[in-house]
Amino acid sequence: MRPGRRPGQGRFVATGSPTELVREHAGGGDRLMLEGVAADTALRAQLTALAGVSVTPAGNRLLVRAEDAGSRERVDEVLADRGIAARPLAASLEDVYLTLSEEQTHVH
Repeated sequence: MRPGRRPGQGRFVATGSPTELVREHAGGGDRLMLEGVAADTALRAQLTALAGVSVTPAGNRLLVRAEDAGSRERVDEVLADRGIAARPLAASLEDVYLTLSEEQTHVH
């Protein structure tokens, strides 16, 4: 390796069409956007306590990621009990990039 060059820099780590890349590298789990609830600390704590669920504040919204069908079901139950509607978010090429970048940092 040349001096100053980091491992993995300048190599292809995945190839395919955008649809194939998203399906293969960013399709796991469900992402939901909850509007106007970022200040609801009780809701954030309740969702964060669920296994397989991560919650990220985004302005006045919360981005909720459920890793699998079971965790998504638990999120849906919490939201239904509180009368909160969620907007599903489709995975994007940015999600692919972030997933692959994280995988490469753990490889080296």
